[in-house]
Amino acid sequence: MANEAGDDAIRGRRRMGPADAPGSILTFISAQGSYATLMGAMGGRLCVAWAIENSYTGSSVAFGLLPSIASTKTVTPKICQPFTLTFEDTETVRIEARNKFHEDEGPLSDAADIVSYSGSHKVVARVPLVSLDWGQAIFDTHKIKGVRLGPVPAVETALAGQPATITIGQLKRQLDFKKNFEAALEAQPGESSPTSVLGYVAGMEILGWPWDALYGAWLQERIPETPTRAFEDAISERYGKESLRYSDGNLRTAGRIKFFWIYDLAGRQLTSNTDGPDLTGRRFFEMAAKRDNCLAPGTTAWIDQGLVSLSEDVGPWGCSLIMTLAYNGRDGVVSEYRMETLSGYTLALNHFLTRLEELRETREKIESLESQKPKL
Repeated sequence: MANEAGDDAIRGRRRMGPADAPGSILTFISAQGSYATLMGAMGGRLCVAWAIENSYTGSSVAFGLLPSIASTKTVTPKICQPFTLTFEDTETVRIEARNKFHEDEGPLSDAADIVSYSGSHKVVARVPLVSLDWGQAIFDTHKIKGVRLGPVPAVETALAGQPATITIGQLKRQLDFKKNFEAALEAQPGESSPTSVLGYVAGMEILGWPWDALYGAWLQERIPETPTRAFEDAISERYGKESLRYSDGNLRTAGRIKFFWIYDLAGRQLTSNTDGPDLTGRRFFEMAAKRDNCLAPGTTAWIDQGLVSLSEDVGPWGCSLIMTLAYNGRDGVVSEYRMETLSGYTLALNHFLTRLEELRETREKIESLESQKPKL
């Protein structure tokens, strides 16, 4: 959606700088509600919206709200002006809008003009709503110290054979709704101290599932200095061939390597030769992608971040499971590493259901402000 005319019609005022430039439109459509956002080229939300009641036709849906003081000045992020998305085919969507616009003062200005936009845009990625199969072997293969992702009862069963204390916190809103998780593991033979695997749990109250689900976990651990080759051999023996070995290229962490194991919603592993020649680094993420998997082009800004800390609207939402293992191989030895596992799809559900709650609160605030009649 890098289009100035469309951006003008949807936002009602001109962008102010590079961070404000239009980048894409994202929608989440479910039985629980709808959510749309016009995102900036650098990932931030420029405006958000919910579907206009009774606007869905089967191939099109309208979002947004006619501008008011409450919708343009009192809530953050701002509310988008009305726009319609219509599927022209499976790969193309038409965006249409006809609204008021003023470059500096916005759509409520007396000097605002009517601007119209209609244009076709490529669909970058589509992720279907599916029933995730937690029984897939990949969730048992990619455990961290015995901790596997999935329904909390399955997590507890997986840890039943080793001394462990599981603690799950209360549901809190920390950007998204989630519960803190900790599995305190007693020291195993050859280990000098106990270990804790930390994580986040999506609550049944939010997802509507019959149980809480552990969707992300991580461990950072120091180990006796080990030759890099021996460490990598142990990784491959334990978790199998990685999807990608990636260097972040940061001069401050020269020698830092990340291993990725990546699986789509069907449980198929993505590998560096999925779509042609062997590729490495970011190039792999952009070229090995197919439309319906979790590495769709344009959705890979997360690769240089910690997986479980993702809080933006774009991420690996079509991935059933991702594991990363990062270590600093400087001087040919490894003394510390960090592992993370994430069900991108489960995080997406939890994240966007939180966004729906945010929209509900925003609507209530706007309606309250617009209905107030002060007594003087």
